[in-house]
Amino acid sequence: AEDALPANPDQMVLWPHDRPTHIISVNEEGSDKPALIKIDLKTGKATTIATGLDDGDPVRVTPWGTVLFGEEAGNTGAMYEILDPLGVEGATIDRTTGASSSPKIVRRDALGFNSFEGLAILPNGVVYYGNELSANAGADAGAYYKFVPTTPWAGGAPIASLDQSPLAAGSVFALRVGTS
Repeated sequence: AEDALPANPDQMVLWPHDRPTHIISVNEEGSDKPALIKIDLKTGKATTIATGLDDGDPVRVTPWGTVLFGEEAGNTGAMYEILDPLGVEGATIDRTTGASSSPKIVRRDALGFNSFEGLAILPNGVVYYGNELSANAGADAGAYYKFVPTTPWAGGAPIASLDQSPLAAGSVFALRVGTS
């Protein structure tokens, strides 16, 4: 079913990475609006992949053939990973539990909960990201983060199952340079 293009699409990636046919975009509106959409490059048709997230912002294609996307929703924002984004339509995500109606979407708790703003993914699965929070009126906030996977990505063919992703487990390190 064709959907209207959301009012506030944010970051976007081309998919598939090697021969793009679609734009995959996050939407920076509320949880009752489309969270992740696909836009056909030939027709301009917009289709909702998933709803249920709040203030979508970062989205990137991973070296292992998935799409990582997330929320800039205070310290309740989460990151999600989707396998085969063109094969999913109309999925729902519960922000509280992280559960998705599609087995092709999982919440990546190992990356923590944050107001995610942009990210960079290295070929081995190390992820760098920042947050939207800033120090204000004496409150501490803001940092740069580094996620190091328990099992780094060694390369090869795209993964066939989300449990093969290096984002399934790891450690997060933070760098905060100053406070107000």
